[in-house]
Amino acid sequence: MSEMLRSSGYMSNQRPLPNANLEDLLKCVICYDKLVDAKMCPFCSKLCCKMCIHKWLIENRSQCPHCRSSLRLDQLVTCRFLKDITQALENLTMNKTEEVSDKCATHNCPLNYFCTTCDNPICSDCAMFSTDHKGHEFQHLQSVYKKHVEQINTESKSLNKRVKDLEILLAELDINIEKFRTAKEEKSRELILYMEQIQSRLENQLKEKLNILSSNRDKIQDEIRRLRIMQIELEKELSNVAKSKLIAKSADLVKKLKAIQSMPSTKYDSSSLSCEFNSEVIPAYESGVFILKNFSQIQQTTEVVYSDILHINGLMWRLKVYPNGNGVAKGNYLSVFLELLKGYGESAKYDYRVEMIHQVDPNQNVLREFASDFETGECWGYNRFYHLEQLKNEGFISFEDTLIMNYYVRAPNYYQLHKDQGNYIKQLLEKELLNKEQIKDLHMKLEKYEGKKDVSDYELDELEEKIQEINDKEEVKRTEDDIFKEKVANSPNELSSMIQRYMMSPEEISSDEELTPKQLNWNELQDIPDFHSCSELMSQDFLESPEGDEKEFSPLGENLIKAIGSLHSLLK
Repeated sequence: MSEMLRSSGYMSNQRPLPNANLEDLLKCVICYDKLVDAKMCPFCSKLCCKMCIHKWLIENRSQCPHCRSSLRLDQLVTCRFLKDITQALENLTMNKTEEVSDKCATHNCPLNYFCTTCDNPICSDCAMFSTDHKGHEFQHLQSVYKKHVEQINTESKSLNKRVKDLEILLAELDINIEKFRTAKEEKSRELILYMEQIQSRLENQLKEKLNILSSNRDKIQDEIRRLRIMQIELEKELSNVAKSKLIAKSADLVKKLKAIQSMPSTKYDSSSLSCEFNSEVIPAYESGVFILKNFSQIQQTTEVVYSDILHINGLMWRLKVYPNGNGVAKGNYLSVFLELLKGYGESAKYDYRVEMIHQVDPNQNVLREFASDFETGECWGYNRFYHLEQLKNEGFISFEDTLIMNYYVRAPNYYQLHKDQGNYIKQLLEKELLNKEQIKDLHMKLEKYEGKKDVSDYELDELEEKIQEINDKEEVKRTEDDIFKEKVANSPNELSSMIQRYMMSPEEISSDEELTPKQLNWNELQDIPDFHSCSELMSQDFLESPEGDEKEFSPLGENLIKAIGSLHSLLK
């Protein structure tokens, strides 16, 4: 048939298939390179490298890259015969290349010998007639070639061992990848189930709130219906009853109507019912209030004012307000910023809100909210928070010239909250250790000077009382720390309920009483005996105030300084 087609001229223009197409057939359909440890799809018979098809099935999808049939690793067919075909094709190509290249460049003769002195292959003319190889030693090229091939094959066998070891490791990695994927899918299912449970609990919260509102609504409707029926009956009675009888009943009817009117409507009030829903994913906001009295005077005399410090898990926040604006907004807008006064030395994201209170209608409060990455000493907020001319006209400044602002801060998730609490606990433990060392030092000094005759019993009793007071405060702090850590470890779902109780500063947690830091002047501190030897204590217990001219000591630090001062006096 083919001869007839050729004789008719139909196939006269057809060219024979080039050798390159054979090589293309033996290429991987994924990387388009020479096949390495070939694997075949049982559905379309296309060939792929083992590593390529494994990576494809694990990282992309469980389908053949060519025919898109569903495919698993255990379904791949190993093609051992292709290795022999590929090797034969390489040998054929190599022999053709050798026939062309294994000739002497000088004499154009085949290279038959190998000069061991020069370490180069040569032809017979070079060995016999060339002066360059006079006195050199020669060997047949074929024998030298066989030795090199044997050496390469020997090393190749050890390489094959390494390949097998790597293949075992690769198989283990593939298994581990599958394990990790399975674990991730399992965790995803757990999260989906947990989110469904959270959604269910939210629905229950909504149902409870709606039940209360619906109950109040039904009661109001019932009372309206009863009042309307009463009105209809009164109208009938007024139109049908004789005048004398109506006059006789008038006092009772008026009394009854006044009693109904005096009934309180607050029992139907639902304003106390919060619209907020408890979240198990995002922590609740912590809030502070900033009241600016004499706002007009502050606006003319003060560039920036600060709120009281808000302590949250050892973090110190405050509101920073420019009454007359800041930067490009100066003179036109009220500028408001939230500042992280004290942090843990690394940047972290927090959600925050700033709310300006309307003096008449709470529904007109101005609320700005955002999320930013805060570092210690960094401020984020709004240069153009609100136009200055509209503050008083729109009712945000009271008749007493007062502006009220609320600010709210929270960690964006319980992971960050847990991290802050961990840093806070670590800080408290370090401070506790330092205080224990100081108490130990005080006891040693007390024992040293208890035997001195010039020390009065009253002074010793006073010093012992101070040490006992420090011990009591440390015991209280230790107990509260243990309770806090136990609840965090044993009841992760109670985190949100514990925030209100345990968000306090290191100064506040060190005593049973409600303590506030005391401002001590530097001149007063200089008068305390042995003040300069307390540098380690001071570095732990004071913070710079915004003005920079005063230092702030915790009551515990103040007591320790006084105790050391008393010891210094006893020593003298």
